[in-house]
Amino acid sequence: MEITNYNKKRLQELIDSPFYAQLDYVPISYLRAASQIANPYADENDILLWVIYTDKQLVGYLGALPDRFKLNQKELKIYRLSCLWIAPGYRGKDIKDKLLQAAIDFYGYSIAITNVLYFLERPYQRLGIFQATQNNFGKSFYINPQFSDLIFAKYPKIKAIKPLYDTLESTLTKLLKIRKLF
Repeated sequence: MEITNYNKKRLQELIDSPFYAQLDYVPISYLRAASQIANPYADENDILLWVIYTDKQLVGYLGALPDRFKLNQKELKIYRLSCLWIAPGYRGKDIKDKLLQAAIDFYGYSIAITNVLYFLERPYQRLGIFQATQNNFGKSFYINPQFSDLIFAKYPKIKAIKPLYDTLESTLTKLLKIRKLF
């Protein structure tokens, strides 16, 4: 079992190959691969996909999406880890760790990870990517009183109170903006 990686050229060759067509599971859809290949932020040598096969069967894959962002007036290139999948028979066998380590070895710490899923937290910690996170359980509330259009579209019979509601909504919005200053 070894890791195979794909840059733009090799990814195009993969999705055009008979091998790709016969896979039970594909590591990347044809359209997603075409999008990755056309990504203006992807250089020719950027690795877009790491895959582990065994006996021509897909064991797992990890995708990376090259991107750019500005920080302190400086443009930085990052690589967003966009997908990770392990075949059911290979879960719990450190396949995730191997794929993640391959990405770290190639891109260093220019990797961006969002929406860390609970089952990825331990591999990230084992690889020294992140410190332990603290989970806060409870309810989240979002304060945005500007939803009068929704209310009056759903309940047209109460349109008579719309002027009063608009006044209350406007007042509450102003109070919330003042509160945010402190």
